[in-house]
Parts: sequence; C-alpha cells; structure tokens
Amino acid sequence: MKIGLIEDNETFANALKDILILKKHEVYLLNKHPLFIKSNEIETLDVLIIDIFLGSNYGINIINQLKRMELFLTFIVVTASPNQKIKDLLKELNVNYIIEKPFHYEQLDRILKEIEEYKFIIENFLNDGRMEKNILLLTKIPEIKIFKSLKKIKIEDLENIDFEKMDGTNCYIQIETLNIFNNFLIIKKLESLPQNKKLILKTNLNIDELKKSCETNTFLKSLVLRKCYLVSETLNVS
Repeated sequence: MKIGLIEDNETFANALKDILILKKHEVYLLNKHPLFIKSNEIETLDVLIIDIFLGSNYGINIINQLKRMELFLTFIVVTASPNQKIKDLLKELNVNYIIEKPFHYEQLDRILKEIEEYKFIIENFLNDGRMEKNILLLTKIPEIKIFKSLKKIKIEDLENIDFEKMDGTNCYIQIETLNIFNNFLIIKKLESLPQNKKLILKTNLNIDELKKSCETNTFLKSLVLRKCYLVSETLNVS
C-alpha cells in the first residue's frame, strides 16, 4: 500500500518508515503543517499515519482538511495518551484506528492487514460473477480508497434511481442512521435491485444494532437474508 506519515519526531518517523518499507509498502514522509500539504502528495495514498499532537491542533486540522477533500484515506492516529476529548473528536471524524505510543509494530501491522482484507472483500464482491447475493452491507468499515472509484448514490435520490438503466458503474450508498432501514419504501427499492446489478451499503451502524433491528423489522430481515452479504467490523462475512 501507499502510506503517508506525518510525525514530528524524526527519529521515530524514519524508523517506522524503514520497517514499513521492509514490509513492501511505499512510504512518504509529509510536511506536518496543514497549510503546506500538497494535494498531489496525498491523493494517491491509501493510508495516512498521523500523530495527533503536532503542536496546537495541527493533527485534527489536517484530518479535517483532508476529509473535506473526499480522498477516502484510511487514517491511523498514533499518539501518546489521547484524552477523552481527542477520542470524541476523532470519533466525530470517523477515524477508526487509534494506536497509543509506545506500541509494537505488530499492532500497526494488524491494522494494515485488516485494511487490505476489507479491500479484498469489496473487490471480490464486485468482480465475482458467481455471487448469489448482490448487495454488500458493510458495518463500521473505515474509509478505504476503493470507494473513490465507486459512484455514490445519495439516499434522497434513491427513489428516482432506475436500477435497470444503470450502466456498469459500481455504486454505493452511505446509510447514516438506523431510521433509514426502517423506511419501508427504501427497503422495497433495495429489494428491487436486479440480480445482475451490484450495490454496496456502507453504514456506521454496528452489527448488534442491525441484528436487533432485524428482529422487529421483517422487511429489513428479508432484505438482509435474501439480498445481502453482511460484513461486520470484525471482518465476519455472512
């Protein structure tokens, strides 16, 4: 993978870079000041490893800036003793991975392998014509670069989408709340997806919330059982 690294401890940054290169990753040390980050340095990256404490609020500012650019970067925050306020801010920014310093490289390696596994699952779903189901429902999945190549369908536009006339472009829908799945018309629209079309539903819900809703919502339960492969945040596929 192509990995960017923003870290003000040069000794640590260079040591981590050397380890990542040994693991066959491409690694780039980037300027830590948000005003000097160049878009062409960032947009080809898959992952950005960043120390949140870079002086003032630079770490948070950088993540905010890059989120607005919709680059679909996976952020991995490495930092010493993050307080609850920092954790809450990162949660609001949908940053899934936080590693506290000092850490063993194996912790980072597990995360990088998980990101690669998510990518493999999505690519396999989109490219394997033998799949019995045609909706991939992802719960609590981090931003991954592969979504940049997919067409996003806004939930408010779903009613007017004609799935039959969709071209070969692969699409995804971001589901923000559980209430969306309680909307009968949305469920029926998803049920109407032709078997020769594929769609990804990306949601921040966790697997337990979704299963609990299926117990009371028979339409959602039917959709999940008949049409969906369900991928949870623990990389279980069902």
